[in-house]
Amino acid sequence: MADIATQHAQALAERFGEPVDVLGMSSGGSLALQLAADHPEVVRRLVVAGAAYTLTPRTREVQRRYTEAVAAGRRGAQHRDRLTCITAPTLIIGGGRDMAYPVELFRETAERLPESELIVYPGRATSGRSPTRASPRTWRSSWVSQTWLGIAPP
Repeated sequence: MADIATQHAQALAERFGEPVDVLGMSSGGSLALQLAADHPEVVRRLVVAGAAYTLTPRTREVQRRYTEAVAAGRRGAQHRDRLTCITAPTLIIGGGRDMAYPVELFRETAERLPESELIVYPGRATSGRSPTRASPRTWRSSWVSQTWLGIAPP
C-alpha cells in the first residue's frame, strides 16, 4: 500500500504541482489514508468513504483469501498509528450496516485524525458503493461535494 501511495503522490505532484482534494472509497479510502499520512504535501483535503484505519478480522481474512494469489498477502492496510500524521482536513463517510467497517471503526478513525468530521448513514452499507446509493449527479449535488470539495451543483 505504501508503494502505491508513493506512486500516486509522485503522479499528483507532477500533474498538479500543489496539494489536491482526494476522495477514496473502500480500498481507495485505505489508499487515501496512506497517501495523506505518508505524503501530506500532496493532499489539501481528504474524504474517506466506506473505509477506516483497518479491516475487521473477518473482512481481513476474506480479503486475504481473495487477494492471496494476486497480492501475496499484501492487502489489509493498518493506519491506526499513522492517523495523527494526516494534516489534511478529513471527512469520513460510513454506513451503519457496513459489513467490512463497523461504525465503531469509522468513529475511531475520525477521532484519531487531528481535523476530521464523521458522517454515518444509518441503515446503509457503504463498502463498494456510494454511501448514499445515489447517482453520480446526486453525489455531485450533495452537501459533501458542495461543502468539502467545492463542486457546484449541476
